[in-house]
Amino acid sequence: FAVIGLVSNWSKRNEWFHRASAQALWEGASARARALGYSLQHLWAREAGATPARFSQILLNRGIRGLILAPFEHPDAPFELAWENFAVVTIERPTRYTTFHHVVPSYFADMLLAWEQLRRRGYRRIGLVLDHALAERAAHQWEAAHAFEQARTGTGDPPVPTFVTHEEKGSAGVLEWLRTHRPDAIVSRSDRVRPVLREAGVRMPADLGYVSLNVIDDAPGVSGILQPRDIMGAAAVDALNAQLLVSQRGPGERSVGTHVDGVWHEGGTVRSSGRASQR
Repeated sequence: FAVIGLVSNWSKRNEWFHRASAQALWEGASARARALGYSLQHLWAREAGATPARFSQILLNRGIRGLILAPFEHPDAPFELAWENFAVVTIERPTRYTTFHHVVPSYFADMLLAWEQLRRRGYRRIGLVLDHALAERAAHQWEAAHAFEQARTGTGDPPVPTFVTHEEKGSAGVLEWLRTHRPDAIVSRSDRVRPVLREAGVRMPADLGYVSLNVIDDAPGVSGILQPRDIMGAAAVDALNAQLLVSQRGPGERSVGTHVDGVWHEGGTVRSSGRASQR
């Protein structure tokens, strides 16, 4: 059982694995696996058109009993391996497989950190823009934390409503939302926001503060939350190793997970904290 499989089940082999966040996770997991005496291999579950049943058999034939499941392309999609044969840890939390040990970013805490940093810099009207699919992937914890902060630090003015983008609608409406509600800073997890602002001539941070909830997969130089994906990878290996040591296989009886807090990355899309005291 010396090999751990990091399994991706996306429609294209490297659709997930080429991302900067995936590479960081891989590096953290690989280092921890080596320290514990394992080797880590990236395995694409659809290699050569394999079905889940065929892929399960390939894993068994190779003696692989420990699996780390990469984030699903679609969190609610089925992926029916012969789970009773494998120790499993998931990165993020697939909808259908909630009782596998899961390692996830601390979405709620990350949003609280973003608000703390923006308030420190003097921002007051803070808006949130999210991609619909990513909001669902985070179980709407970003919106929940944002609404909490709006209620807790309200100024008496109507709060800025959250704007949710949809793939089929593109970025339509972002500028109208911006003109209508006039936030002085945006917290975002949507790839459609910054291109729209740039095309409209909005300068960051001169005209508008911009905070990303995942700077590692965003444009270079943005301010925001750095999800420590390397630490998440190491935590996944630790959790899997604990299962392998006691021969635990298949889903657990209860949902158990590890949450990893992000850290602030300064970047260049918000004003410095020193300038806030001058306002």
